[in-house]
Amino acid sequence: MKFYGRTLHLLARFAPGGPGRVVLEKNAYIGPHVLVVTSEGKVLRIGEGAVVGAGCVITKDVESHTFVMGEFGKAIAEVRLPLSRADRLEDFIKGLAPLKCRSTKD
Repeated sequence: MKFYGRTLHLLARFAPGGPGRVVLEKNAYIGPHVLVVTSEGKVLRIGEGAVVGAGCVITKDVESHTFVMGEFGKAIAEVRLPLSRADRLEDFIKGLAPLKCRSTKD
């Protein structure tokens, strides 16, 4: 697990049910200025090999081998080459596979 940048905010609300927990799995990367928020008695997971881009607000689990980005931590790509195994950033970027859009038809 690695953190880039200067700021990682983990917020867990203290309440009668106890604080929430954040679980960072193997090879998870968290970018700078990320806000991870969970509530009482809840467990929020950042999955194995997941990458959270800079400035995201994470309020839900991040699936394994997923790249999330944007203000609300939207999943945008599948991580095929873990950041920990990439020799260069360019190799990591080439290893990303865009997620297919889900159909809104019923």
